[in-house]
Amino acid sequence: MKRGHKKSGIKKKAVTSNKEHFNLTELSNNTRDKTVDAFVQEYINSNIAKIEDVEMHVEKMNREIMELDKTISEKVQSHILSQNEYDQKLRHIKEKMKIINSQMEQVDKKTEESEHILVKLCKDIKKLDIGKKNVTETIIVMKRIVMVITAISNLKKKALKREYSGCIPLVSVIKEMLIHISDLRTNEKLKTLYNDANILFDDVKHQIKEDIDLVYDPDVHIEKNLIIVNEASHAEGDKLSINLFDACNCLYHLDQKLVSNVVKKFSNFFLEKYIIIFENQANNLEGIDRRMAWLKRALNTYDHVYAHIFPPVYNMPYHVVCKFCSLTKKHIVKIMSSNMDQMNPVSLIQTVIKVINFENFLSKNVTFFIEKKTTSHDSYSSLEFPFPELIMQREMTPGGGNAKGEDPSPEEGEQRKDQMDNIKGEGEQRKDQMDNTKEEGDHSISTAHDDTNSHAPQNFKGVISCAFDSYLCSWLKYEEKKILQKFENIINDENKEDPLEGRGGHSECKLSSSEKDPLLDVNKILKKKENTPQMDPEMVEEKHTVYKSAYKMFYLYKSYINMILQFSDCQTLYDFVTFFKTLLLKYSDELNKRIIKEVKEENKNQHFKLLSVIINTCNYVEQTMNEAFENLVKVIDPIYKDKICFKEEEQQFLQIKTKCIKGIIVFVEKK
Repeated sequence: MKRGHKKSGIKKKAVTSNKEHFNLTELSNNTRDKTVDAFVQEYINSNIAKIEDVEMHVEKMNREIMELDKTISEKVQSHILSQNEYDQKLRHIKEKMKIINSQMEQVDKKTEESEHILVKLCKDIKKLDIGKKNVTETIIVMKRIVMVITAISNLKKKALKREYSGCIPLVSVIKEMLIHISDLRTNEKLKTLYNDANILFDDVKHQIKEDIDLVYDPDVHIEKNLIIVNEASHAEGDKLSINLFDACNCLYHLDQKLVSNVVKKFSNFFLEKYIIIFENQANNLEGIDRRMAWLKRALNTYDHVYAHIFPPVYNMPYHVVCKFCSLTKKHIVKIMSSNMDQMNPVSLIQTVIKVINFENFLSKNVTFFIEKKTTSHDSYSSLEFPFPELIMQREMTPGGGNAKGEDPSPEEGEQRKDQMDNIKGEGEQRKDQMDNTKEEGDHSISTAHDDTNSHAPQNFKGVISCAFDSYLCSWLKYEEKKILQKFENIINDENKEDPLEGRGGHSECKLSSSEKDPLLDVNKILKKKENTPQMDPEMVEEKHTVYKSAYKMFYLYKSYINMILQFSDCQTLYDFVTFFKTLLLKYSDELNKRIIKEVKEENKNQHFKLLSVIINTCNYVEQTMNEAFENLVKVIDPIYKDKICFKEEEQQFLQIKTKCIKGIIVFVEKK
């Protein structure tokens, strides 16, 4: 029963929901109908005034409906036609795309085939280019070998005839060509060619050295640079002329290191008379003028006799002067060491000044010739070679080496360094030519180098005068006595005056003739005062008052420092600075004595002024000491730089200032 009641309840709910849905649909239809009816009603009311007009309006509406149907059908037809046309065009486009794709595939295939052909062609071209280069380099190497053989043959002929001017370009050609074919030295025939060249060069060097040695033969007559000799190999009556200038040039191009031997031998020969004349007279310094005059005459003789024989690149006057300076320095050391006790300090310094002036003369008149290029291309114009174009090429590619404008590799550089073991001296510095001569001379003689042919001035300062440095102690002691005497005179004169009048504030500080220039005798010898300080007879006006003795003391210091620097920057200068430090200590003691122990009320103004002058003087001394130290460090030899110090003296003057200030403070505190 219960189940029956449940089922009947469910059915009732379903019927009820269906009825509600139907009622809603019916309601919406009724609403729509009502809206249409309202529109129709409104249209009829607004457009149809009479019942008779209904048919007319119906016909009108029928016509409009028919026109609308016609228009719609036309549009539909046109749309169908255009759709067919578009479909047809699309089919055509697809067909054309297929054709284009097939053509592109054919082009790709042809491109691949062309690429394979081009790669093969490039490989063939590269092989041909390598072959061409090898053939060209082989031809060039063969040409160079022919040129070397030709040059060796010509060099033998010209060397026998002593035609050294023609030998110079031949030597350059042989060296240059052998360098360019150096990579092929493993070949036995080329080794033989190298050996032949080395043997020929050695023979020519030996022959030239024998010809140059004729200069030292007193029986041989030389006209400028020509020697006429009879050769055993020539027929009687035939004479052979030797141009020594060309011979020296040829030797220079053959081996620049041999030039040092020639220079050394000639320097010894040229200075033989000097050694004979002056070596046994090395017992006093009075002959120094004669030595310098002898060298000037000897250089003049060289210009007239031997300058036509030795080329400028030998720098013979320079090396003769170096040798002369070395010998003279040894003689001076010998004289000074044996006669030091008997040496007059005045004559010693006079000799030093003379030597300094002589060194200045040498620096102005003796130069060093620097050559940029050894052989010009014009020298080859007279030579008959089968392949002259190889000579005129400025940049030649070493056999099988790098192209023009490229640098050789390190391996090639090492090979070229060792390739001419016996052909020595190629491209060496002029500095290495005369190592033996410079070892005997003084290392302070400097040589300037440049890329152009020029005559570089030389600095001979201190070459001879440095020998006096360790022996000037007697002169310095003599001068120290004079300086002490002057210092005592300055202090005594200042003490005689009123302590406040003896200051350099606004008063005139007139010096005596000896005080104006303590080196009057030395300056007379020098005949110039450009290196000695000039002092106005009237002291420069200072903002603060300072004792005149401080000005005079430092003026003495500057005068002697400038004078000593003309011939020494070593021991003598250091000894003088050490002496001046003792002078500063004496001056500090003098200022200590002038300090007033207690300031009195009745003389307070005078006492304050006196203490102020002492303080200002100490400030001036400290400031000037610092300036002196800075200047000394710049000019003194580096060995003595660390030994120079004014700290102890500065401490003394600082203590003096402290005492003066304490005296003033004590007086003020008492008040």
